[in-house]
Amino acid sequence: LMQEVRLARGGDLSAVATALPALTGLTFDGSKLVYTGESFGSIMGAAVLAVDPMLEAAVLDVAGGGILTDLAPNAPSFATLLQPFIAGAFDTDVDVNDPVNEPTRAQMSLNLVQQVIDPGDGLALSVAADPNKSALFLFAYLDETVPNPSNQGLARGFGSTEVTLSAGSHALEQVTTLPQAHAPFAATPLRAVVQLDPASHGMFTGQAGSHTYMAPFPPFMKLATPVPFDNPIVQAHALALGFIDGFVAGAPVVNDVPTSP
Repeated sequence: LMQEVRLARGGDLSAVATALPALTGLTFDGSKLVYTGESFGSIMGAAVLAVDPMLEAAVLDVAGGGILTDLAPNAPSFATLLQPFIAGAFDTDVDVNDPVNEPTRAQMSLNLVQQVIDPGDGLALSVAADPNKSALFLFAYLDETVPNPSNQGLARGFGSTEVTLSAGSHALEQVTTLPQAHAPFAATPLRAVVQLDPASHGMFTGQAGSHTYMAPFPPFMKLATPVPFDNPIVQAHALALGFIDGFVAGAPVVNDVPTSP
């Protein structure tokens, strides 16, 4: 990602013209870059936003932090894989199915491995982020891949304001101490989080989603029948584009966008 930032900010594009003569003269305006990604792309993007001085803003969709303390242990998609991995390696007592008596952040084995990967974890790096950078976090309520404790913790690490829309947003439940605002919300710099509902982990790129696990989780109990719904892809894109256009114009904003065209 850092190489992409440097390419856009003033890299040599001559090889492109050599390969495709029709693109001779191609240039990028690198003066106002905004990174955007989904899922793992946003997890990496949070780390790059925190440490790369050339990247000034980002829209991070369904990102998360605390990979082994907040993300994997609370995610139906990963928890069943994490427990045998850790238990087979060095801790047979690790338990990710009992959040009341065995909270993941109280389990030393998970904290130990988390410290190893902290240098690349956006949550750990968020304290180093330049306060003049802007970021918009878009989350899916009851995300089964990057769970809400993970992404809401990341938004808090970056000092975000929780923004409520007139329709389609859901209050944060794991992090309840963030500053509050209603859309439209503008600030320079802007650090904001919007949690959309109903929504699935793939809301930025997919039209449809579903819930397959009973909330809250953990413990991880599958629903008898998945609950399908339409993803708020139009709303998510409109929020992202409004932020990007505002940032390029010098005033990033979270607009109160409709839930449908």
